[in-house]
Amino acid sequence: MGNFAQHAQLYRETAAREGHNPATLKVGLSGVGLVLRKDAQAVFKPYWLDTMKRISSERGFPMPSEVTYNMQAARSGAIFVGNPEEVAEKIVLAQSQMQHDRHILQLDWSSVPQTQVLESIELLGTEVLPLVRRELGLDAPKR
Repeated sequence: MGNFAQHAQLYRETAAREGHNPATLKVGLSGVGLVLRKDAQAVFKPYWLDTMKRISSERGFPMPSEVTYNMQAARSGAIFVGNPEEVAEKIVLAQSQMQHDRHILQLDWSSVPQTQVLESIELLGTEVLPLVRRELGLDAPKR
């Protein structure tokens, strides 16, 4: 997340230099992920590798590997994959570094089965969000 945090800071600094109030700027963080009760990293790995190998081939990037995946799926990496507690912890860590206002996860990466995408959506709403809100000291959203 460190590199992304630098970009968010640069965005805020540039806006301030151009006369904008950085406190009113919104920052969003988008990424890929999968939230499952168990084995999320193992389940997501072949889908991530499939897409990243295709993209790498098309764009001339170095070919990703299992090591690359494990680095990106680790606590400080860019893939938000794990059980609800792990993903919540990773979102809180990212928020502490970037102070972002919105977090978007693409769950259907490279044809992840719908049943797993739906489980992720349910877990994001029922478990991950409450954990993140509690850790960040935020009230429940008003309806």
